[in-house]
Amino acid sequence: MRGSKRSLESLIEIAAAVEREPRRFDIWVENTEQMTEEALQERVSQTLGLPARGGAADGGEPGERFGRYLLNVVPADRRDQVEWELDTIQTVGGYRNYVAAFLDLVDIGERDLGDAGRIR
Repeated sequence: MRGSKRSLESLIEIAAAVEREPRRFDIWVENTEQMTEEALQERVSQTLGLPARGGAADGGEPGERFGRYLLNVVPADRRDQVEWELDTIQTVGGYRNYVAAFLDLVDIGERDLGDAGRIR
C-alpha cells in the first residue's frame, strides 16, 4: 500500500475482508492501491455482507448508488467520458438515474452486436 492514504478505519475493514478471503490477498492489495475510497468501501461491504454506505437509509436511492459505484470503479482517465455519456443518455432518454441510462447502453450494445452477426 505504498503511497496509499487510507484511514485506520478503512484499513481495519480491509483487513477483515482479507481474513474472509485470504486467497485474494494480492487482489485486495491491488484494489487498495487503485480504487477510490468509496469504491473500495463498497467492495469491502459486499465482501463482509454489510449494507452499502449511502444506501436508501442514508438518503441514497439505488440508481444514485449505482451511479456513484460505476463512476468510482472505471479507470480515472475514463470517468469524465463515462459520466458524460450516461448524463447525455439520461437527458436525451428522459431517464431519472444511471440505471435506466445503463440499460439503454445495454440495448445499444445488443443492437450493435446484432448488426455484427452476434445474436443471443
